[in-house]
Amino acid sequence: MPFSIEDKQRIKVLRQQKLYEAIKILRMFSNKNWTLSGVKTVVSKTDATGSVEHCSGSGPPRTARSPDTISDMAAKQSDLNPVDYGVWGILRECVYTLQAPPDLGRERAVPACRGGMEPSGPGND
Repeated sequence: MPFSIEDKQRIKVLRQQKLYEAIKILRMFSNKNWTLSGVKTVVSKTDATGSVEHCSGSGPPRTARSPDTISDMAAKQSDLNPVDYGVWGILRECVYTLQAPPDLGRERAVPACRGGMEPSGPGND
């Protein structure tokens, strides 16, 4: 159960002024349905920082979602060709070489040689 600001202040006062342990604080407020680990967290934060407030700047940085940044991202992504940067584009560059056969006027994908051997066949002697 999340602690209210008043609950955190009570735990802080009991810890700093009376030096109560987490289990004693938990037993004093048994009607609140707190967990021992939750009280220990508030007590350890009080011991470490002397405060129970959330520190500003703590946590991961937030992304700035404004109309300007969204339009900038959309413009950058529209400049990219999805075929070149997708899975098939990478496979095309890594696994296949593009060759135009002399009898056909269009390009076709030919598997690259495996094992470092040159392909054998007409025109590759």
